[in-house]
Amino acid sequence: MSLLSRVPTCMRKIAYLLPLLILAPSQAAEESKQSPSKKAAKAEKAKPKARVAPKRDKSPRSVLNRLTDMRVTVTLKKAPLTAFVDYLRKATGINFVIRKHVINKESDLDSMEVTIDIKDVRVVDALILVLDQFELTAKIRKNVVLITTKKDARGKPVLVIYEVADIVTPIRDFPGSDINLHPSGYEPPDEPEPEMHATVDTTDELAEMIRQFCAADTWEDEGVRIFVYNKRMIIRQYPAVHHKITRFLALVRAH
Repeated sequence: MSLLSRVPTCMRKIAYLLPLLILAPSQAAEESKQSPSKKAAKAEKAKPKARVAPKRDKSPRSVLNRLTDMRVTVTLKKAPLTAFVDYLRKATGINFVIRKHVINKESDLDSMEVTIDIKDVRVVDALILVLDQFELTAKIRKNVVLITTKKDARGKPVLVIYEVADIVTPIRDFPGSDINLHPSGYEPPDEPEPEMHATVDTTDELAEMIRQFCAADTWEDEGVRIFVYNKRMIIRQYPAVHHKITRFLALVRAH
């Protein structure tokens, strides 16, 4: 029988725990010697760190992307328009605001009822489908979708001057001279007069084309007008219509 086996069990446990009992006070003394700043740093590291949720992009482009990417299923029967907008607000997390005071100037918001049954449709399509019934529209301002009248959505007319001299001024066509391959002494016939042509005959004609093809229903609005002066178009229109006019003039120049 070995010598270790003769030692009582309790004595063996004491022998095992003795080093730990000796080291524990020394560790406590070592920790007590640390400066308060080190203790505070350790305590700060020991604290669980809260997760910070990523900030959602609230730009108008982000809101538009969500309107076109997200899809909804809606079933309503003779529900107020406000109930439809509330549903979209909860389903998408987008801020929808109804401009009641503006709408009530032209119609009665409380009388607008929505009956709709659509499934898995883009939010923007559902919005257009409902708002068109009441001659309303939506526009994005910062991170908010405003429900309002079409006139209010256009904003205020602004003045822009368009240079159109290159469109209405006749362009002289100078044909190149033919290479004379005849013997010396040959007299070629007189060259024809250069042709004159313009993309549009007159500035007044161009103004009429703009009225017809660029938001024809807006030219009678208050503050909207078009002037012709010295081969310039002086136009007071809504910002969105000015974009259409710019594209229209670019097409005219291209042809």
